[in-house]
Amino acid sequence: MDPEKLRAKAVEKGLLTPEAAARLGAEECFQLIFLPGFSTKQEVTDISGRGVGMDVVQSKIRELSGQIQIQSELGQGSRFVIRVPLTLAILPTLLVRVDGTTYALPLSRVVEVLPMPQQKPDYVDGQPVLDLRSTTLPLVWLRAWLRLEPCANGEVIVVLQSGDFRYGLVVDQVRGREEVVIKALPKRVRGIPGYAGATLIGDGTLSLILDVDGILRSMRSGDRLRRA
Repeated sequence: MDPEKLRAKAVEKGLLTPEAAARLGAEECFQLIFLPGFSTKQEVTDISGRGVGMDVVQSKIRELSGQIQIQSELGQGSRFVIRVPLTLAILPTLLVRVDGTTYALPLSRVVEVLPMPQQKPDYVDGQPVLDLRSTTLPLVWLRAWLRLEPCANGEVIVVLQSGDFRYGLVVDQVRGREEVVIKALPKRVRGIPGYAGATLIGDGTLSLILDVDGILRSMRSGDRLRRA
């Protein structure tokens, strides 16, 4: 796949602004094929060109708390790597709280949990980052992503893995680990970016399972991420 052609087609179809497209790396351009309505075909045929298909594939994989990666070399071929939990019905999670609501993160995607440093984060291209062991870690405030007011109390950073990329999700509190039974989201709310499913946790309350990759895509598009 040609990253430049994918980038140009996304701008042509109005799926990205030229400025946002220019910031994408080659691997990020490959992810454009999962956007609803994206197609590089000039003409519609019986099997291609309608701009549907890959976004549905990705949404189904997310419902299983899985991820899909694309490795492609122009003129050589493409490889799609799909990772899903070994047990699809039971998912080990890390429960976090924001504004009194509990959310579940797939434990397989959690690298570590860190206290929020006292000093303010640095900024790179307008994105807050943390210097973590000589590595720049982008930060995402879950409160900001949910459009909530900032927290006045202590915060916690959950370092998450998305493919070969890591970022820190800032939450109010970490409740601990819990194995949960995955439930698909109702049809009317499926496809909302950032959510992979739902579950009932130990205290009987409903908890939404967050889509680690979906939040990362929001971070890269600059949507709802900076601290309010």
